[in-house]
Amino acid sequence: MRNKSQFVDNLLYKVLQTTDHRILLHRNKVSLLTKIIESNNINRTLERGFALVRQNNNYVKRSTQFNLTEATELIFADGTIRINKDNNE
Repeated sequence: MRNKSQFVDNLLYKVLQTTDHRILLHRNKVSLLTKIIESNNINRTLERGFALVRQNNNYVKRSTQFNLTEATELIFADGTIRINKDNNE
């Protein structure tokens, strides 16, 4: 009877240890994914001083894509500036 009890105790210990380890792995994974999501947050990037440039509902990614004759939106962390093509002339 004592051996069976000890066997069950050992088995329970292994199950609990494995479960704790798996929970720890999942917590670490969630923490890492949370940090990745936060680092890719566009608002945090804008708060660091960057801006988005948009023309014709498309984001301008290169200076060669920028068209001086089109209306432009400059998006900053604290607001948006709209420049109409009439103002560019």
